[in-house]
Amino acid sequence: EITPEALSESVELIQTIISPSQLVAVPDNNNHKVNLSWNLGDSASYILDDGSYESALSISSTGNAWIGNLYNVEDIGYINSIDIYGYKDSTGTGEGLITIDIFNGDGTLIGSSAPVSIPNNAWSNVVMPNVPFSGQFYAMVHYNMVSNTNMIGADIFGPNPQAGYYYDAEYGWNSLESWEMPCAMMIRVNARVQ
Repeated sequence: EITPEALSESVELIQTIISPSQLVAVPDNNNHKVNLSWNLGDSASYILDDGSYESALSISSTGNAWIGNLYNVEDIGYINSIDIYGYKDSTGTGEGLITIDIFNGDGTLIGSSAPVSIPNNAWSNVVMPNVPFSGQFYAMVHYNMVSNTNMIGADIFGPNPQAGYYYDAEYGWNSLESWEMPCAMMIRVNARVQ
């Protein structure tokens, strides 16, 4: 028997609203209207490295694994792109594809990029699908059983050696510092924030 109590469910809706900024109004007198354009929020870049790398890391696992950074921020906004610095993989051509995955502070996946290759000794901008975030998050490179994939630069001597993280289903979330590999991965997050 189905009762009204059996059909009841608690749902919490959370909405992120970012006020427009850089509002531009252009009068169109011929058509008796005003054309408006704007950006959402203000630009922000989260950079944990000091602009140089002393090493490079990748995943040699045969399964799903992620490597990246924890960003301890208090902002609310949308991640619209990620900059990654790649270093040549000594074993191949570096053409393997990865994705950039964003996890919230609880470790729940909240957004992913399209598959891309990691550049060789260069920065690359990876477009993200306006991933919403509120507070701390992880930006992680997802190596999914790929070969010939370049490595990500690692800033060992910079100001944020505690930022680097590893994640997989077997070991969970682990600070690279706790594994005696303190570093910030060369992953820079670009966002629009309140």
